[in-house]
Amino acid sequence: MKRFYFIASLCIFVLGCERAPENKATQQPVTVASTPGPKDPVSELKEILAKYAQADVVTITQQEGDAAVRYLKKSSADDIWSNKRFRFSVISYDVKKTDSMISPYIAYVNIDIVAADDGKHWSEKRITLVWQDDKWMGKIIEYQGRHNEWTASLPVDPITAAMRRSFPVKISDWEYNE
Repeated sequence: MKRFYFIASLCIFVLGCERAPENKATQQPVTVASTPGPKDPVSELKEILAKYAQADVVTITQQEGDAAVRYLKKSSADDIWSNKRFRFSVISYDVKKTDSMISPYIAYVNIDIVAADDGKHWSEKRITLVWQDDKWMGKIIEYQGRHNEWTASLPVDPITAAMRRSFPVKISDWEYNE
């Protein structure tokens, strides 16, 4: 009897246990659903700037002009802002990696501002954007001061208001109390 178990065990060991052959034609290929990876901040910024470059002439609204007149404490007769038309064009941009876990990238976009009516160079401003939750968010609009330092533009500045209104990404607005 021991010899029978030995021979049976040896046969199973040598030959192995074979399963019934599978029909390869009926097997369905296994597909893994691909999840989109993280977005590339630089390519996303290029898309935003391409939309901004397609923007037409931006006109200062009466409300934006009135806010500037009130801030400057001048009469409405001195209003040079309302219906003034500008073109905003991107001069350059720079994207930097940061150490922040919340905003791993920051971008600076330099904008040239030209009066649409006479083509005169008006000024240059810089928009600062931060990369959060796989999208760019506007942080601040600045102008270059006398000593080449960047300083926050007042929200009552009509050009700043028009830039905020026309830029494809929402730029945070801080309150100014007169």
